[in-house]
Amino acid sequence: ICYAFMQAVGLVNDHSVECFRYAQISPPGRRRASSPLLSILATISA
Repeated sequence: ICYAFMQAVGLVNDHSVECFRYAQISPPGRRRASSPLLSILATISA
């Protein structure tokens, strides 16, 4: 429920980087090449 709220108010952008909406809703300077989930998983597995 909390994550859905964060999505609704724009705190998180979990659109795929290939999605046209990703660039439209990401503020400049905050765009990432990969999703936050992938970077978390990479940190955990390292």
